[in-house]
Amino acid sequence: MEYKQNSMEAAMRCITFTLAGDKKVSEEEIAYALNTSENLENWYANPFRNLFKDMFAGMFGEADEDEQEDEEEIVFEAISEEVLLAITKDVLSKISKCNNAADLKAYAALCASSVTDEDIAGQVIRFSLYTCGADTLSPWVDVGIQPISTHIEKNEIRNTKYMASALNIDYKSFEESYLDGLTFYNNSNLEEGETVILDESEVAVGENSAAQILKIGLIATGSDCDFSMGLDTFLEAYFMISCNIARSKGEKTIKMHTSEALGEVLIGLFKEFQGQLDSEATENFFAMDHLRAQDNEEDLPWNPEYDAAIEGFSEAHHALLKEELKLITDTKLRKITYQMSYLLTKADADENYGYQVINHLDIFSGEVEQDKLEITGAEQASLDIIAEHFNFDEDQLYGMNQKLEDGHYGSL
Repeated sequence: MEYKQNSMEAAMRCITFTLAGDKKVSEEEIAYALNTSENLENWYANPFRNLFKDMFAGMFGEADEDEQEDEEEIVFEAISEEVLLAITKDVLSKISKCNNAADLKAYAALCASSVTDEDIAGQVIRFSLYTCGADTLSPWVDVGIQPISTHIEKNEIRNTKYMASALNIDYKSFEESYLDGLTFYNNSNLEEGETVILDESEVAVGENSAAQILKIGLIATGSDCDFSMGLDTFLEAYFMISCNIARSKGEKTIKMHTSEALGEVLIGLFKEFQGQLDSEATENFFAMDHLRAQDNEEDLPWNPEYDAAIEGFSEAHHALLKEELKLITDTKLRKITYQMSYLLTKADADENYGYQVINHLDIFSGEVEQDKLEITGAEQASLDIIAEHFNFDEDQLYGMNQKLEDGHYGSL
């Protein structure tokens, strides 16, 4: 078997070495390895992969044009199942002759000698952990940092460590980064001493729940008739809410459901509040939206008669918001509800009906410039409704808004 330097065959030989830690390669691992080969090709072909590296090399004179011309072009293409099986047979044959750790390390070094590209080397270890998990001891979940030994057989971990060492990669740091990246939420939102554990109970909804706080934020965000937000933002917001609720109770452990369990509930909440809006206002808005789409096809200007439908739909959101706020009865959750509604309305893209700008004069150029409002008028009205419901005083509200603007409570 030929392993050309920095070829896919060379990379997959290294990965297969980690898979063969238990002296076998399962059908599941073969299937994952084939997928890995395709993923590696796509990663290598990404035109943005070396964008910043090349840019900085050019800026600081790190690129040696003569050396670049002399370098042989790397061909990094996905391999067939036939080739993968040949690599697997070769690796298993070599490993069967290894009698101790020194032999395994020597063979790891031999495999690694064909991978001199640092970027490819990093991907080899990353995909080794991914592929070794094909026939895991227990399923991966996207909540909490779990010991890798609960998912990957110990001798496969051993071989991965040997390969990382041979490729001059700090395995411990790499493993921490890999596990951190498996969670659906951003671990930077955790404060010192906080940990996340899996919550296998049903997702709580209704009074004083994290889901109810999110629902209120979604209603506020949609009040400008322009909702531009996806499930990833829902999930991140839910995580931030859950962290804040735990902190309000003085707890350091955040219980969190999987993204799969949460996704079903949170999308259901979104559909639920849409169904709760005043039916006439909803019908009028979507009838108007249909007419507006026809106008756009004909390049017609905005029809002022559409304003009433937008205002009515916005008022329907505000009316529903007032009702849903009644389900926040715990005084500790008041500020959390306002803060998260603020962050959600700010995170919303608002590129359609909610697109609003303010004009200002540039004193240097004398030209009128436009700034897009991050929180629209209707969204601000929603925040005012929340503040009024919780009876925040003027100083309290001012201080909270200043901290929100400064990013003290994070961002979405």
